[in-house]
Amino acid sequence: MTGLDVAPCGTALGPVGARFDAPGNEQREWTIGMTGASENLKSQLADIATALVDYIVSHHPSRFTAQTLPRDESLLEVGVLDSAGVIEFIVYAESTWGIEISDEDITKERMGSLNKMAVLVQEYASRKG
Repeated sequence: MTGLDVAPCGTALGPVGARFDAPGNEQREWTIGMTGASENLKSQLADIATALVDYIVSHHPSRFTAQTLPRDESLLEVGVLDSAGVIEFIVYAESTWGIEISDEDITKERMGSLNKMAVLVQEYASRKG
């Protein structure tokens, strides 16, 4: 279903299937379902971030440990990765998660920090599935 479609029971449904017609059980079911999905996405993102941290710490020695590696700063700007390291990281991510990162996504906006890298990998991996 896309947009606002009508379900067989006559209830308006949104793009994710949330019921908008009654503030009763249907809305609560949608909220519970989204909470579970949201928690699963957070867990996947945390697993990806952990794998990326482990890779970077073990393959690109620096003054940082797994605990102190900046999550929201450019690893290029803080001296953890150089341009070759960025390419190695991309190859690692692609081979680990079976994805192919588009050249258009190899930007500071999309890959400018560890957290951004994790989100990007998760997006590509979810498209694959």
